[in-house]
Amino acid sequence: MSETSWADPAIWTSTTAAATAAGVVLSVALAWVFWRRWKAVREQHRTAHRRTRMVSQFQSASPLRVAMTELEQERDPTARAAIIEKLKAEARGSAKSYWAVMEVMTSHLRRHARSPLGASPAKGAGTDAKTLAPDIQGIVSFLLHRDTRHEEQGAGLDLRSTDLSHADMRGIYLRYADFRGAALYGTALRGANLRDADLRSARLAGANFRGADLRGANFSEATLRDADLRYADLRGAVLDNLADLISADLSNADLRGTILTDVVLCQAVLSQASLRGARLDFADLRRAVLDGAYLRDVNLNGADLRHANLRDCDFQDADLRDADLRDSDLRGAKMKGALLRGAQFSNAKLHRADFRETDISEANFGSADLNAALMPEPSPDTEARSATQ
Repeated sequence: MSETSWADPAIWTSTTAAATAAGVVLSVALAWVFWRRWKAVREQHRTAHRRTRMVSQFQSASPLRVAMTELEQERDPTARAAIIEKLKAEARGSAKSYWAVMEVMTSHLRRHARSPLGASPAKGAGTDAKTLAPDIQGIVSFLLHRDTRHEEQGAGLDLRSTDLSHADMRGIYLRYADFRGAALYGTALRGANLRDADLRSARLAGANFRGADLRGANFSEATLRDADLRYADLRGAVLDNLADLISADLSNADLRGTILTDVVLCQAVLSQASLRGARLDFADLRRAVLDGAYLRDVNLNGADLRHANLRDCDFQDADLRDADLRDSDLRGAKMKGALLRGAQFSNAKLHRADFRETDISEANFGSADLNAALMPEPSPDTEARSATQ
């Protein structure tokens, strides 16, 4: 292109037109995203308002009012269980009756199965079963087998600060449920639907989420020590702000796009887990087992991976800047295109690791075992400097 070509009015006209078109497309895209979000929030508010109105209208009905009064006044859990059976029959009616009964049931759980703030299980509580009171067990059974046809999008159950530890809730539908501050130690939730549920600060040590649908769930600051999350679907879930997953088992879990910033995963098992595009920046993964994990495009910036088992992991295009991989086992790992500036590989096992097409110039490999490792071809500048020396 000649030096005067940029002065050509035709070029400036076409460039300006292209820039204008790109700006219009971007503006339309942003407007569409904000509109979708506004619509979703508005629909959630409308759903909550409709439900509140239906509940207040139907709770004034005589049969339900009598049952509610009896339930509040009864002290014997066995007698309360009999009243709850009456309420179950009321819930099979209209949407109004369904939500009125659901509010009574969840309110009863919040009052009589309340988790003391900051309480933790006694030693061995993670394995010892606990017998639920008859009325609490009756409500759990109702929630497990209820007909959800009256439940609308965004309308979740309010189970904040409840204690349902060791309850059998396998396969339960609790989408959008609010479990903030709840205690679910050792609870059986295998195959449950907790999509978009709010589990912030929940205590879930030893809980069984195997094969559960946890997409979009919020586990910020939750305790998941020794939890079973094998084959769970955690796509888009949030487990940040020092969520505790020490010794948790996430083998074969789907964690694509999951936010795990600052999470504690010491000694956790993530064998064969899919973490593509996940955020694990500054995560604590010391002695974690990730053999065969799919870690393409993952953000591990500043993560602590000392003594971790990373055999045969796929780190293609991952961000490992300033990551600490000292004494880790990376045999057979694929590092093509990974960002390694400031990464520490001292004393790491890198037998058969593939670093081709990767810039390793600013990584530290002191005392690492690079036997049979596939290293990048030296650049012409590097060869020239070597020849000069």
